[in-house]
Amino acid sequence: MTFGDVMKVGTKYISAANNIESDHIQGNGYNLSSGSTEVVYRGEQQRATDVLRKSLDLNPKQTGNLYSGDVSDETIIANGVPTLAQSEALSNKDGDTADIAPQTDGVATGSAGGTASN
Repeated sequence: MTFGDVMKVGTKYISAANNIESDHIQGNGYNLSSGSTEVVYRGEQQRATDVLRKSLDLNPKQTGNLYSGDVSDETIIANGVPTLAQSEALSNKDGDTADIAPQTDGVATGSAGGTASN
């Protein structure tokens, strides 16, 4: 960006500074042999997608992949984190995951293999 572009953005959006809303996504922690990770269940991902798309005046759309790229259920299970089907089951119909325990029956909880890397 040129300096002029930066100035244009700054002057065009300065009024937006008076209308800032804060939000965050909430996940559940999993301890893996390679380290810990936080998985954001499908309902929470969709809620965040809906909030962002609405704030940008974009049409509603289904959220993307649960994990980055195309990952098989076998790989997901081997790494001890929930599959897409498990994630959807853990998310209630409103997308609220506040009352869902991170260690739910039927969900891999991180006891699977893997190697630690530095």
